[in-house]
Amino acid sequence: MNRRELLMSGSSLLAGLATSGLALPANAQGAAAQMDREDIRLPPLLDGRTSPIRLQATAGRTVFAGGAPSSTMGFNQGYLGPTVLLRRGTNTPVRIENGVDVPITLHWHGLTVPSSADGGPGTEIAPGADRDIELPVRQPAATHWYHTHVHGRTAPDVYAGLAGAVILQDDDEAGIELPRTYGVDDFVLILQDKRFDGSGRAVYEPSMMDIMHGFRGDAVLVNGQLRPIVRGPRGLVRLRLINAATSSPFDLSLESSRPLLLIGVDQGLLDAPTETGRVLLAPGERLELLIDLRQGEDRLMATSQSSMGMGGMMGGMMGGDAANAVLLTLAPDEGREAAVTSIPQRLPGSAVAIAATGARRRFVLDEGMGPINMMRGAVGASPVMTINGKPYEIDRVDFSTPVGAQEHWTIVASQMPHPFHVHGAKFQVLRNGGREPRPEERGWKDTVLVNGEAELAVSIDAETSEGLPFVFHCHILEHEDAGMMGQFTTQV
Repeated sequence: MNRRELLMSGSSLLAGLATSGLALPANAQGAAAQMDREDIRLPPLLDGRTSPIRLQATAGRTVFAGGAPSSTMGFNQGYLGPTVLLRRGTNTPVRIENGVDVPITLHWHGLTVPSSADGGPGTEIAPGADRDIELPVRQPAATHWYHTHVHGRTAPDVYAGLAGAVILQDDDEAGIELPRTYGVDDFVLILQDKRFDGSGRAVYEPSMMDIMHGFRGDAVLVNGQLRPIVRGPRGLVRLRLINAATSSPFDLSLESSRPLLLIGVDQGLLDAPTETGRVLLAPGERLELLIDLRQGEDRLMATSQSSMGMGGMMGGMMGGDAANAVLLTLAPDEGREAAVTSIPQRLPGSAVAIAATGARRRFVLDEGMGPINMMRGAVGASPVMTINGKPYEIDRVDFSTPVGAQEHWTIVASQMPHPFHVHGAKFQVLRNGGREPRPEERGWKDTVLVNGEAELAVSIDAETSEGLPFVFHCHILEHEDAGMMGQFTTQV
């Protein structure tokens, strides 16, 4: 089977991309229609700025969009977890308890902390066990997230809900007039797509094609809700968007075609607000947007056609025109006075590019679209995926580099786009797919959707501790679980 035949054989799966609408049985559709008028429910806040925090993995039963109860997991609740509030310059003790019947880890996606606290695959916590760590927070204000990261289980367990948001604050961000009252004008929005069975239960039963291309759902949920309403004062509101899907990117725009005002990416705020018509949010990435509700009600939309960054191929497979779907409604509340009404002219981020004068490295991401994986699929075995021809091995370290090094990495994704993520480091996108970075690819990043070749200037920031390496991998979680991951250590 050649590449084109293999891709076309998966077109029926891709045609059900998350943004195409909700596939629920008839008896649940009325309930779903009612639920899409619900106000957004934000995760509870867990303040780690001055106190230790405790996160317990918990099993739950969750109703999505009026369907039958689904088996889920979360931290301190049945689905997803609390928003953890951190502050730069603090050391936050964290106790992680495993109250579910599978092993977990707790990876702090975006935090540059020592590898023993990072929560990579080498820090498994068995059912009934716990782990104490400390988070030395030394980086700028940003929106991050946390999730389980057990090799071979990351996709199903994140899909089930073992993930949550992190808001990191600092004095520089506090000195800018921005919305920051949680749940009033500052909203955490965790995006996950779900696939439903005939009773409306969310299921995760990936086929061989799902693993090869990434598992796609029937609908995109926001904090577990279908098309919720975000109500804010008549002024500026701040949206902190986190893509916690296993593989689906979300191409976002406003229904009114008004520009989005982008103020932050993965690793923090930009140097100035940037207007853009749309933003592409790949798995693992975060974005911060400002929306002016004085301009009236609007809707945040997701578009399926360009969501994988595949250009004409995706458009052809989807049958032509892009399909829009409402993610959420943005509604002004006439009775609430806005705290912020003026757009800041400057932000505390830096636009200065680093000089990547250290080692030059090249990483080729390969999902193994060849006869060996086809034969494995025919007998019901999972595919094996690689970086530089090697599948992940927990005992292998691929390279070592000094803390503080500034390196030039080339990431190659020639078969299909892959979101590339690195632990313990951050980077600037120099070029991606032969073009200049899009607005959402500027600034400091830790995840980027690579389409062809991407050139990155990488800053190695965190220390290896307790002999545990950091990992780098594709953030299509099915690919990560299948072996598209490597490891490195750092030296002081």
